[in-house]
Amino acid sequence: MGIGGFFNWVSKKYPSVVLPASKVNMGFDNLYLDMNGIIHICSNPPNKPALATKSDLMAEIAKYIDRLMTIVKPRKLLFISMDGRSPRAKNNKERQEMLEKGLGSVQTRESSNDISYMFFMKGISQELCRYIDSRVSSSPSWKGLAVMLSDAEVPGEGEHKIVEYIRRQRVQAQYNANMKHCLFSVDADAIILGLTTHEPMFTILKQL
Repeated sequence: MGIGGFFNWVSKKYPSVVLPASKVNMGFDNLYLDMNGIIHICSNPPNKPALATKSDLMAEIAKYIDRLMTIVKPRKLLFISMDGRSPRAKNNKERQEMLEKGLGSVQTRESSNDISYMFFMKGISQELCRYIDSRVSSSPSWKGLAVMLSDAEVPGEGEHKIVEYIRRQRVQAQYNANMKHCLFSVDADAIILGLTTHEPMFTILKQL
């Protein structure tokens, strides 16, 4: 059974665990954003023409995060996580698959894609920093909120970096085990990753 199939199975067997956001008692302490899903959603807005510039994309991203903040209203932490460079093992696997499919010069193709991706993500990281500074200084809902950005320079996939952060916090002596966590992610494996945190109050928010 794939991850998507597992989610469908859980939804049917335990329908009460899947609710519209309007029926969830938010009151969360921490909100975690898997940014690559948000970037994908905002770069392909439904019923709208394709975005022409990075500024247009960033405006859509800002509106999306603002909407999530309005819905979830985190009290303590906003953790924004972007995909970083892939681990060497994943690169090696993809390289082998490309060779087996006869897709030409793997090294050239891989290097070009990696450089283009990192250049794009670095620009988004810089824009996110400006957005965060603006909201922290002007928005009452951001006052007193700890805001962390794990950008594309930090290796690992966005949702995995979020889970690793939670695991590191759990071993701290002052950790509050009664905190309520909310993860926004469009990835199918989010439900599995949420379970691996062993947090008793962990909610996954899907695409709006």
